[in-house]
Amino acid sequence: MNKLKTTDIGGFPLRLDDLRWLDDAQREAFMAVIKTLIGEYDYARLFGCDLIDTEQGTIECTSGYVYFNDEIFYVEPSWVNDSFNPSQMFFVEDVSYDTPAGLKTFEDTTTHETYEIRRATMVGSLTTPPASMPAYSPNFITILKARLDLYEPPLITAWEVVPFTTSNVSIVGGALSSVEGNMKYKVKGKITHAIINLKVTISTLGSMIKIVLPGTVVINQNVFATNLMHNLQGGGAKYPVVRLMAWNDTTHLSIASIISGEDLDAGNYDFYGEITFENV
Repeated sequence: MNKLKTTDIGGFPLRLDDLRWLDDAQREAFMAVIKTLIGEYDYARLFGCDLIDTEQGTIECTSGYVYFNDEIFYVEPSWVNDSFNPSQMFFVEDVSYDTPAGLKTFEDTTTHETYEIRRATMVGSLTTPPASMPAYSPNFITILKARLDLYEPPLITAWEVVPFTTSNVSIVGGALSSVEGNMKYKVKGKITHAIINLKVTISTLGSMIKIVLPGTVVINQNVFATNLMHNLQGGGAKYPVVRLMAWNDTTHLSIASIISGEDLDAGNYDFYGEITFENV
């Protein structure tokens, strides 16, 4: 940003242009910071300026700060008649002067107001006032969160439970004659945690068991997630060491032997495991 260089000595010839240079530098810097944060928006309620229906015929605006016309304005408490609808309420510039402190006598003996108080106030108008800002503009925090993607996704605080049936559990290259159990899961942002409790009877051996995920959960297939599962042998079935996987498939979890190419033999199996994976 620009600044007034004051390190040279010898009697600086201070003029109004020098003060204007300082003032413009500060304004440009503030404008650059605000525009960087709010992006394509031309105005915003920085803080405060809450609009309250008094239910007594008026809409009141609390004190605060707004940004429009490339400038930051303080807003004093104000009100408008509630006969105006929200689209007819605006913030406009309200300029006054600090008299007598700012009333200066110049060298040519003329007097001028020099301390300008630049504020904004809320008004109601059937037409859009020039150089104004809609009163119901978004606030700064809302804009910033949207631009920086800082929103907090909804947290599913209660576990969701999906019962297992032959419609959402299958075995690749084989057949299941019975399916029992459920999947409990919860989602926070882009992270899903699932608990699998599955009992199956494999009638024809297959390479892996596939579990269909709920439609709201889509796996990021570029992020590999796997956990060893507790496996109880039953019915004479071969006892494989298996793992629960979320990998290379956006809509299914998989249960397979940790030994590549080893099938799951026919028999009864009782699988229990947990896994945490990233959603798309």
